[in-house]
Amino acid sequence: MNSTRTFTPARTRERIQLLLEICDEIERKPDGHLPWNPRYSQVFDDRDDLLLALQHHWDRMAQAQVDDMFDVSDLPSDSWHELAARHRGLRMILDRSRRSGWPSPARA
Repeated sequence: MNSTRTFTPARTRERIQLLLEICDEIERKPDGHLPWNPRYSQVFDDRDDLLLALQHHWDRMAQAQVDDMFDVSDLPSDSWHELAARHRGLRMILDRSRRSGWPSPARA
């Protein structure tokens, strides 16, 4: 993230709260499209910044909820698939973004 924003505790809480609201929106309408509106630009620099936040959110959930990320064949485990099923919209957005070449080397 190339933000020039200062992240105070209040600003961090605002970012997390908005991210959770966005996640709720994504799951209500799991169409694989990243939602965006002017309000989001008050907290996230751009769509890539939001995608990075969503990826980080997914990573934290997976670390907390999935015992073994991969099975013996290096494929996602059953518990990973269960988490993905509960967050179908988020996985659709992240998978679609990755197929399109995101994150760019500058953002990775």
